[in-house]
Amino acid sequence: MKTKLLIAFLGLTLGLPGAPLWVEKGAAIPKGLVRMKLESPTQSMAPAMTGKEVIYYEPYAGQPIQVNDFVGFIRSDGKYVLHRVTAKNKRAIYTSGDANRWADGWTPLSRVVFIVRYVERSPVSYTAQVR
Repeated sequence: MKTKLLIAFLGLTLGLPGAPLWVEKGAAIPKGLVRMKLESPTQSMAPAMTGKEVIYYEPYAGQPIQVNDFVGFIRSDGKYVLHRVTAKNKRAIYTSGDANRWADGWTPLSRVVFIVRYVERSPVSYTAQVR
């Protein structure tokens, strides 16, 4: 059971179309993207994002959004959110945090602010012990 869960998690965060590209700190990033360091811990996107990553995004200007993209948008209560797209149609996206048991619901494309293209992390130590 744990193996199936791990494979599903890796597929969602590393290899599905639309998912941002995970890169190590210092990797070459294409020009034209905006860099933003996440300062606060995020529980809704754990374990994919802890809140200590640096993201590179492009402002949303009507370009296609795919399922599994990470997008920043403004909720109806005015708060900014960074979540994964789980479904879409011509006028809206359906989003959810990876760790949430519930979805955000449908968000009009007019509320989308940016699409994450790269997520930068510090290199993972292969000698770390798991307890």
